[in-house]
Amino acid sequence: MLNRLERMFRRYAIENLTVYIVAVSAVVSATATLGLFAVEAPTLDSLLSSHFWHIFLYPFALTYSGFLGGWLWLLLYLYMLWNFGSTLEAEMGSVRFNIYIFSGIFITTAAQIALSLFVPYELPPSFLYTSIFLAIAYLHPEMQILLFFFIPVKMKWLGWLMVGMLCFYSAQLALSVHWLYLTLPLVTYGNFLFFFSADLLHRLGYRNRKFRKIKSAQTFTVHRCVVCGLTEKDDPQMDFRYCVDCSDHEYCRQHLENHAHVK
Repeated sequence: MLNRLERMFRRYAIENLTVYIVAVSAVVSATATLGLFAVEAPTLDSLLSSHFWHIFLYPFALTYSGFLGGWLWLLLYLYMLWNFGSTLEAEMGSVRFNIYIFSGIFITTAAQIALSLFVPYELPPSFLYTSIFLAIAYLHPEMQILLFFFIPVKMKWLGWLMVGMLCFYSAQLALSVHWLYLTLPLVTYGNFLFFFSADLLHRLGYRNRKFRKIKSAQTFTVHRCVVCGLTEKDDPQMDFRYCVDCSDHEYCRQHLENHAHVK
């Protein structure tokens, strides 16, 4: 399916999309941080009102409480977005990166509108960044970054931490507000699952096959008593012998002289 989408949208792909995402996010978020206007989460009511245009700005709005703290977090967010977004765009290519970003926007926006009909549902506006970060953590799990600029941490652990925190936050909202908040991780990482679910299942199947091979190798034995099933792994000191009156049957010392002969 991805190959088909890639052929369909190749001519429409935006080169250096990361640069545009960072630029739009900077303008929208800075304007919101200054208090000039607040971007609303899209709902069915807002689509039918004069604020319908918020649906186009919501994916790029990110504000934090505290004026100075808000600016510091915004600068850090924009830097990380540019860094990981450029890496992922180079890894995927412009066409697939475009599909990854716009499918994420479509999935989250559609879910935001649909779920808001039942509950005051609001996705975190940083879903674009988190989906990009998770893709990098999946593709380069051993890559290290400096947490707080001096603690080296592998990407795979940060990816697991981010998923775990979102699942915990989702469970809290499900218990305190509405069970529909359990869909928060699926919606937030919808584009990641769309892109990498097949590879995840393949890796899981490969690991299961590998585990079964290791398990079978671990349980392989040379000697086994046909009466009690004892093997050399159960008792390394036990002697095993073949009975001359039986047809290729092996017995432990205890049952060698005490068994019914099998011809």
